Amino acid sequence: MRPPSLTPLKLPAYRRLLSAYSINNLGDWLGEIALSLLILHETGSVLAVTALWVLGRFVPGLLAPLTVAALDRFATPRLLPALHLAEAALFGALAAAAVTGAPVGLILGLAVADGILAVSGRALVKTAVVAVTRPEGLLREGNALLGVAFTATIAIGPLIGGAVVALFGVPAALILNAASFALAAALLGPGARLPAAEAKATRAARRLRAGFAHLRRHRELRTLVLAEGAATVFLAAIIPVELVFVTETLGGTEADFGVVLAAWGGGAVLGSALSSALPQLSARALLPPAVGLMIVSYLGMGTAGSVGAVVAFSFFGGVGNGLESVVITTFIQERTPDALQARVNGVLEALHTAAPGAGFLLGGIVAATASPRAAYWVAGLGALAVALAAVAALRRSTDGRIARPALPRGPAVAAG
Repeated sequence: MRPPSLTPLKLPAYRRLLSAYSINNLGDWLGEIALSLLILHETGSVLAVTALWVLGRFVPGLLAPLTVAALDRFATPRLLPALHLAEAALFGALAAAAVTGAPVGLILGLAVADGILAVSGRALVKTAVVAVTRPEGLLREGNALLGVAFTATIAIGPLIGGAVVALFGVPAALILNAASFALAAALLGPGARLPAAEAKATRAARRLRAGFAHLRRHRELRTLVLAEGAATVFLAAIIPVELVFVTETLGGTEADFGVVLAAWGGGAVLGSALSSALPQLSARALLPPAVGLMIVSYLGMGTAGSVGAVVAFSFFGGVGNGLESVVITTFIQERTPDALQARVNGVLEALHTAAPGAGFLLGGIVAATASPRAAYWVAGLGALAVALAAVAALRRSTDGRIARPALPRGPAVAAG
């Protein structure tokens, strides 16, 4: 097996995009941890903290497709720096709110506004990555490095965020997060030489409909996008109960819980790297084992009798997660014309943002009414059911294969 390809790093614009993406993900952990502690200190209510997480995911997730379609009319070289500067300003305002003791409602409102910008920004960064890497034949390799960066920040982001808040306090963490977005804006400025898409004068709703129409026309894309969203609901169900499962059901410690999370993150880094190290294998060959690893991991953790077993299953589940994420994103992007990339990426980001919120609710209900262990079984069996339904739907497609739809060219692409 070859090591993961670093060839995309030879592209200056890609280096800037990857750096900005990585900085932002680390900054997001600072912001999420700091805001959670701020709300907890202000209200003393766990429900208020839950409201922050749910509102910060559901509202941006629901609005993301239309927001991305509305922003897609602007040229990327100006749009991306402006979005990141707007996020820097919002976190600056949140830092001021933390210092002055602003009402919780205002803090929640600013957090939701930032969530909308964050989801839109991620979708548009990924769109720019497609524009930079696809002409060079490096789309999967570019997505793989994005996946490695994302999963690496998951592994180390909470540690850094917790340490910064503990050492310097909530306002300082929020200011540092604002600075990270300002740095990302500088990286994405004129020196990045990002590809400039043609400005679009059509209305946002019409552009959004064009994106959905593309997914409706191609059964395999529609099936995979719906399956991805449904599976994410189930796979997110264990997140609210993991701490209870490890520390109470299995009798572990908080440090053990950290090891479980780190194992998943480490596995995801490896899985992302594997996607570019196996270029000869198609999505049809890689997706089944990747999804299978996650399902087996969840069911294995649900039956585990020790923390060590949970750590092992968590690592293998992370491998599947990292591999699946890169492969399915690349598969969809390869089959989407350039003019529709932002809109389709906006739909994907919306699912990845809103679906976990529903999963959190599902996991909490199952754990409360049955047990934390039951949440793992519901998550694994639910994801298995989604996978089987997706396979059945794909087999009912016109030719029985996952086909590559022809990408329209010329005026037909730009329409909408």
